[in-house]
Amino acid sequence: WANRVPHLLAEKTETREEFQRALQAGYTLFQGYFFSRPVLVPRKDVPAFKYNALKLISELNRPALDMEAIHGVIKRDPALVYRLLRYINSAFFGLRHKVTSIRHALALLGEREIRKWATLSVYSRLTANEPAELVKLSLIRAQFLELLAELVGLKAEKDQLFLMGIFSLMDAILNRPAEEVLQDVPLCDLIKEALLGAMNRYRVLYEIVLCYEQARWDNLSRIGAELRLDASALTFRYLQALEWAERVIHVG
Repeated sequence: WANRVPHLLAEKTETREEFQRALQAGYTLFQGYFFSRPVLVPRKDVPAFKYNALKLISELNRPALDMEAIHGVIKRDPALVYRLLRYINSAFFGLRHKVTSIRHALALLGEREIRKWATLSVYSRLTANEPAELVKLSLIRAQFLELLAELVGLKAEKDQLFLMGIFSLMDAILNRPAEEVLQDVPLCDLIKEALLGAMNRYRVLYEIVLCYEQARWDNLSRIGAELRLDASALTFRYLQALEWAERVIHVG
């Protein structure tokens, strides 16, 4: 116990300025809503590379994935090559032999895992200068939504729900209104409408995610009852999403 470093919790961290002050003061744990709110800066252009990255993420989630195109993108980007080979050779996969080929790595991953890996790799660049908790929160949202899809009969749409979780904090990451961010990327209408507050089958699941984040247990119970979802099943999947996000951040 004598050698343990105490972790200090900064509560009600509502703005980025408060977060930075708490960070400088030595706090390591933070609680508050600033992580999910954009800081709107008028007339500030979003760097082109960020919009290009957003478009690449959405292209990765189109129904037909062009494997040759993905291979071409990766091989021209040393950072992506490094991330891919580090990922496929990590203990998470437990492969017997080391993989040194981009094509071999892509073949081992399979189309669905390629989509997720490439999405997360590009996303990590977008969030390179953002607080770690903001990145973690979006990953938790994405994975939790994907897991919820299977509970409500939307298994075929779980990739879209994962993508919605990733994009749910893009306004905070880019410091632009959500309407502007979503306007320039080819996401399906269900995702855009849900993230802008319209009630549809995606928004219902998104509300479950928000209820967990904000401890709105009465609303969670009501939605769960309407969808005939077992409370323990929801909690189990939320904990799974937390564990998955921690693992992804550690590996990536």
